[in-house]
Formats: sequence, structure tokens, C-alpha cells
Amino acid sequence: MSISHDAKRSRMKMSLGVCFVVAALAATALITFAQQEQPTIKVEVRQVLVPVVVTDRAGHHVTGLKAGDFRVYEDGVEQQVVSFGTELSATLPAAGEPLVVEPALAPETPLPASIHPAPIRRTYLVLFDSLFMSFDSAGRLRKALPKLFAQEQGGDSQYALVALGRDLRIVRSITRKPEEILAAAESDALPRAIRESSGGNFAGQESQLRSILDKYCRQCECVDNIPPTGRPTILDSVSPCEVLFENMERWAAAAARERSAAYRNFLMRLAEIIRLTGQQPGKRIMIMASDGLDLWPGRDLYTLIATYTNRPTFPMRNPTVRLEHELDAVARAATTSDVVVYTIDTRGIPPPTMGMFNSEYQGGRFARRDAGRAVQEMVTNVSLNENATQDTMARLADVTGGVFFRGNNDLAKGMRQAFADEREYYVLAYAPANRAEDGNFRKVRVALKDKKLKVRAKAGYWAPSQGAKP
Repeated sequence: MSISHDAKRSRMKMSLGVCFVVAALAATALITFAQQEQPTIKVEVRQVLVPVVVTDRAGHHVTGLKAGDFRVYEDGVEQQVVSFGTELSATLPAAGEPLVVEPALAPETPLPASIHPAPIRRTYLVLFDSLFMSFDSAGRLRKALPKLFAQEQGGDSQYALVALGRDLRIVRSITRKPEEILAAAESDALPRAIRESSGGNFAGQESQLRSILDKYCRQCECVDNIPPTGRPTILDSVSPCEVLFENMERWAAAAARERSAAYRNFLMRLAEIIRLTGQQPGKRIMIMASDGLDLWPGRDLYTLIATYTNRPTFPMRNPTVRLEHELDAVARAATTSDVVVYTIDTRGIPPPTMGMFNSEYQGGRFARRDAGRAVQEMVTNVSLNENATQDTMARLADVTGGVFFRGNNDLAKGMRQAFADEREYYVLAYAPANRAEDGNFRKVRVALKDKKLKVRAKAGYWAPSQGAKP
């Protein structure tokens, strides 16, 4: 017995909302699933889909291009394009489905237009990173969302709004009505999700560490002294300053380990949410708003201690490990599911001065002759940490064909770009010449005959691994 396309669409429309609710209620099950499943491109999938956005030098979308205008390379080897379409003619299948789209089956009795909606061509998921986002950033994003959704007309798109921190919060489950997303964005659901997340706790940790360092620098020599040689231990005949330093280091280690567990859990859930989004119809787009993703938990805490106390090698004592494997799992999930990720830095334009860095440090033992150097070192270290968190967001956007939007207080502008890009794009498909099941990353590059135009596409995909679970 065949199932009508209306029934299929209805069932697919409900799947993301149901899955999100299940994810929120059964977080442990999701984590276990994310640990066990390593998303790969199946051997039997004969075509690699490459959505492509083309713009001119002014950033305007370019339409009217033909298949012959494109060249596709995998690991430097040109591939044969076997299918080509535009946004108006191409609708990406859900992850795991074949590329060929069957014609719609006509019902025996025509249905009224009101109960025969247009097919879904795009699925947008806006995700608040409430684990890393400050309250100020959340406020900026909350103001930007109405500007975005007030202009949405709906029709052939569907939307969802979620916040991901220690837990997944469904602010608004999937809907075709942008006004429902707008109402959810203006409610108190988002501020509540931020308050209930760990973001405030992590910001509180940094504030607590600054207080500890203030106390240490009032009693002990800080950056104006030559750093001590060796590592003081409690077993030595130690001074009160060494005891204070040991206690501070133990505190930093405990805080870093707490962050490591939370960060790892966050990335695993993010990968699962992306896989669920990939089950939706049409083009799948995730807009991820965050203050930055640091793959080395506790880096900022250890860097802060190193800068205050003039111990440049102190960050190497951080007991946590970099979460590169977890980020790779997120990227694999996105490229396998054909989900384009746009990342938004919610910090906007940073202020010209940063707290205590705008003047000499008066509370501690910074020598006036060294204050300029100390301030410069602190600003440099903070900038390096921020660059590391931004690099992670840029990598996630680049590998999926999205854009990292930063350095702008108009957050709605970045989100509008994501909406506009995914309404004017091309889709290329090719059968990869390299069929090896080695699990390696295949680098994809799309070139145009017209070198004056700019092209953006996902950076590649991971080949299947022999014996891997489907």
C-alpha cells in the first residue's frame, strides 16, 4: 500500500519537534547514541551533494549559471558532475534518502489549497549556545531575532528555536509560522534557558578566579618579580604565598575538569541535534549563536593565572585535553546530513578596553614601571584565547559551506545572510572516483569559469570506514 506525499510531508514535519522533545526528556540516551554512532557516508550512496552559493564582489547572489560554469574537485582531482540544479528546481533529500525525487502523486479528489500546503523547501534551526553565552550576549541576540522573523513570510519554510547548554531547551518546536518563532523569541523562555544553563556559572568561575588572584597579588609578588624556578609543593618549607598558589592551582584544575565534562557533553548533543535536523525535508540550515567554542577547557583560567603571576608555561599544567575528536564528530554529522551551519559571534564588537586592563593594576603588586608590559601581556593573552574560540566557530562553518559572522553588533545581519544564501543556491552532484573505504576526509573544491565571482561550498566530507556501522 503506498503512502501519499502529503502523509509523508506531515510525518516529516512532525519528526524534528518530536525528536527534540525526546532529546530533552532523555538526554542520557542521546549521549549514549552520539558516543556509539560515528556518522559516515554510506558505501551505497553513489552521489555526493554539494550545495553552492555564488556571489559577485559586492556580495550579491548570482543566478542564471549553468552546469558547464562549474568545476568540482575532490582531493585535487576533477570529478564528473552527474546532476545539477538551482534552488527552484532542487530540493535536497533527507539524510540517507536517494537523490532522485519521485513526482508527486495526485490525490483521487483534489484537496482545497488550505489543506494542501506548499512543500517544505527549507528547514531553519536557530540554536542558542547557552553554555558559553553571557547574559549580555543573550540580550543582544534576543533583540536581533524579532528583526529577523518579522520579515519572514513563511510558506515553504519551517523553523525551530532551541537553546543548548547542560540540557536541551525547546524554546519553540518546529513550525511553518514565523510569527510563532517571533512570539517565542520575545517571551521569557530564552532568558530562563540562559539562567538555567552553565553559562552564568562559567562566567562566575572567572570572576571568582580574579578575586583569588587579587588576594594573591596583594600578599605576594606578581608580574613585577622574576618567576620562581621549579614548582613549589606543599611538602617543601613553603611560604604563605606558595600555599596560596597551590590552593589556586587545585581550584583551577577542578574548574577545568568540570568544564571539560560540560564541553564534551555539549558537542555530543550538538552532533545529535544536527543529525535530527538532517532528517527534515528541503535544505537544512542551522544558525548557531555563541560567544565562542573553546576546544581546550580551562584554557582561559590557566592563561589568566599565568599572566597575573608571570608564569608563561603554567597553561601547560591544565589537566584537560583538547576536544578535537568531539568537534570532528559534529562536522561529520553536518556534512553527512547535508546541514549547513552558520555561526554567529554574539559578542559583537569588543570594547576598546577590557575591565582591569584599561589602567594600571592598583590592587596587587604590579610595579608601576612594569604596568605597561603587564597590561599588554594580558590583552595579548585574552586576544589569543578569543581567537581560539573564534577559530572553532569558523572551522565548523567552513567545513559545511556556511559563514562565520563576527565583529558586528547587528546580529540580525548575519542571520539574514544565512536565510538569503539558502534561498539562492545551486546543487551539484557527482559520483566520487575514489571509492576507498578508508574513513579519510575528502577535500572538495568548487571552481567557476568566471574568476570574478566568489563561490562557497562545503569543504568536504568523510569517506566511509570499512566495517563501520551504517
